[in-house]
Amino acid sequence: MDLKTSFYVKNTSTNGHRLVFSTRTGKLKRINDELYNRLFVSPNLDLNGVPKKVIDGLVDSKILVPQSEDEQQVILQENRESSSNNNSYGITIAITQFCNQDCIYCGQDNSVYKVLSDNHVELLLKEVRSYLKDYSPKNVSITFYGGEPSTAIESVVKIASAIKQICDENGISFNAKMITNGVNFTPKVINKLFKVKIRQYQITLDGPAKYHDCRRPLKTGGSSFAKSYRAIKRLSKHKNVGIIVRVNLDQNNLGSVQELLDLLISDGLQKKVFVDLAPVHSWGSDVTRYRYEPLSLGEYAGIELDLLTQMVLEDFSVNLLPNRRNSPCIATNSNPRNGLVIDANGNFSRCWEIPYSEIKPHQRLLNKINSPADQKGLFELGSLAEGIAKPNWLGQTFLQIFEEKTIECVNCPLLPSCAGGCPVQYVQHAKPFCPIWKYNLEGRIALSYAIAHVGGVESLKNQVQATLG
Repeated sequence: MDLKTSFYVKNTSTNGHRLVFSTRTGKLKRINDELYNRLFVSPNLDLNGVPKKVIDGLVDSKILVPQSEDEQQVILQENRESSSNNNSYGITIAITQFCNQDCIYCGQDNSVYKVLSDNHVELLLKEVRSYLKDYSPKNVSITFYGGEPSTAIESVVKIASAIKQICDENGISFNAKMITNGVNFTPKVINKLFKVKIRQYQITLDGPAKYHDCRRPLKTGGSSFAKSYRAIKRLSKHKNVGIIVRVNLDQNNLGSVQELLDLLISDGLQKKVFVDLAPVHSWGSDVTRYRYEPLSLGEYAGIELDLLTQMVLEDFSVNLLPNRRNSPCIATNSNPRNGLVIDANGNFSRCWEIPYSEIKPHQRLLNKINSPADQKGLFELGSLAEGIAKPNWLGQTFLQIFEEKTIECVNCPLLPSCAGGCPVQYVQHAKPFCPIWKYNLEGRIALSYAIAHVGGVESLKNQVQATLG
């Protein structure tokens, strides 16, 4: 079989090793200088004398691909097929508009106390039953969101219990998670959530208390850190519970991360939580509400790599290398009923950032709107009361620009691992919202290789310790 070097690779060097990462498979290979020159320097690929085992490994990793293959078309076709996959059924329920915090970077209007009504809950359960009958998915995944979902805990429990029962009756697996600040997580509340199989949680800590409480104060003006951190510790005492500690970073709290990590370590939590670092980005079109100091992506990427390295050495779990990603998010699922976000008014959308926020398309995308009047409610699809009433403009527009190949992502070697980034950010700014790992991928590759091939983390720790003397 005639072969060629894949376009979708990233190669780098570290400590005399040539490392090649395939963004089509998420696999990393070490090669010698001679093979590196054959793959990436010589004008014509010559594999004469290269052991079959080595060639097979490169083919399996899709670092080498058939000469006749149009890789770009293969990637785009796989992504199209993924958007029509209905094996998994997901719903995000932004169950309440209200939040008990007043975060400096939140794009939501969450001052109104509004909760999904009993009538809307019945319509939601009717829709779930109908979907399972029509599409027979293998699993159902529910995400509770807000506002702050724990301010409507009884409604959360009612909905999760009912959907779980429906899944049990149909022999379909069920899982549920919650995006929460954890402020209301008493032992009684946690037990209620566990009983309805909500066992995955994301809780945000923007550093230790002196940083967090300035950025995420309670609406009453009090401290939220102690309550959020207490929730994490309470959840961590239970088995089979997934806990993500989200840390939103800008110029003002960047130096707080190590102090937060030290606190987690002191409480033995480094192996019980996954720390998710992320730079703050604008959320919604009304930027007047924000009170944060953004970071440039390049500046953040370097600091993030240092933090990830430190987290590895301190026994935190980290995801260093991206995997193949066929879809950026639920927004691009071609089934209008799959991946719905349902807000407290019973309205449908396809992105978590849309409920209770103001989102406007960039002027460069106005030609994809039938009339200026269509901008109002452009991102809404319908409601529980009326069903799907409008096309998924967000998802359809994002997929269309890929079909037209008018987005620069189609010519990027990282496309298989990011699928184009965030659709809602793209339509607001008319440019791709690239993942952070794009800016520090070479360092991630080197760190990943060191962990896997120098004897694991313990050996890496010893080497670092020896360097420090």
